[in-house]
Amino acid sequence: MSRTIPALIVLLFIGLAACTPPEKITFSEENLFPEGIAYDAKRGHFLVSSLRRGDIGQVNDAGDYEVFITDDRLVSAIGLHLDAQRDRLIVMVSDPGVSVKTDPETQRKLAAVAIYSLESGQELFFENLASEDGYHFANDATVDSAGNIYVTDSFSPVIYRITPDYQFSEFLRDEDLAAEGFGLNGIAFVGGHLIVARSDVGQLLRVPLDNPADYTTVALESELRDADGLVLMSDGRLIVITNGSSGAESGAHVLRSTDDWQSARIVRTIERDWEFPTTGTIREGHVYVLSARLNQLFGSENPSVPSFDIFRIN
Repeated sequence: MSRTIPALIVLLFIGLAACTPPEKITFSEENLFPEGIAYDAKRGHFLVSSLRRGDIGQVNDAGDYEVFITDDRLVSAIGLHLDAQRDRLIVMVSDPGVSVKTDPETQRKLAAVAIYSLESGQELFFENLASEDGYHFANDATVDSAGNIYVTDSFSPVIYRITPDYQFSEFLRDEDLAAEGFGLNGIAFVGGHLIVARSDVGQLLRVPLDNPADYTTVALESELRDADGLVLMSDGRLIVITNGSSGAESGAHVLRSTDDWQSARIVRTIERDWEFPTTGTIREGHVYVLSARLNQLFGSENPSVPSFDIFRIN
């Protein structure tokens, strides 16, 4: 019996190691420059966007990359939101001027959303949501329990809404939210309201679904400068990823609220050897963060980056 117990323990640890997702996935796809990431649990792979090429690709645990969706209208594919309940992928489409498909007609004027079937890749919806002249940049999206989609515009003080039957409108517009650079960014549906990141001032907004004009600022102990993607955990914690674009430290900040997000406390900050992390996704209860290396895209006329990383954070 004494020999059997150690053997069982060894087998248990081997089994646990086999079930644990990888700590880091490196995929080689030169100058892809992904900004958005999602995990498709049904098919067992990550989906990543591309600012440079506009493609949507699949990445497995071995780091193999394969194109999933290619569309000439995807100038720069930005944030991704996987709506598992409806088996669809929501893609934010913009043109910040760094794509091989950049055009004067669309540069800084595009705030489009494309929606595709995850099963077939078939297009379900495509529309430029921008309703007026000026600068626009569709950045991130979330979906409420009724199937409404909410989209942030980083260059305009607007949150758009797309209904389940694909009618779109401005959900919130407020000039007080205007920014010189990137303003509204990551967004998450939490109960009866949205939590929205403001990159420029390091704030989080709490926006009620029934009265968006009555939004408030979440009281925080310190600013979350360069706040980018938001990842909501099943236990109610919110992960805020800061990309460090203004020179502040990049990281993944774990927030918890005990008053329905009137205020929140940063309970942990995680820093890794990532380069310009943008956002993250959940896989089997683990949070994975994308190291997008966008500083090398915006900082060079001829970037040359051979690979990109996806990190698991504990």
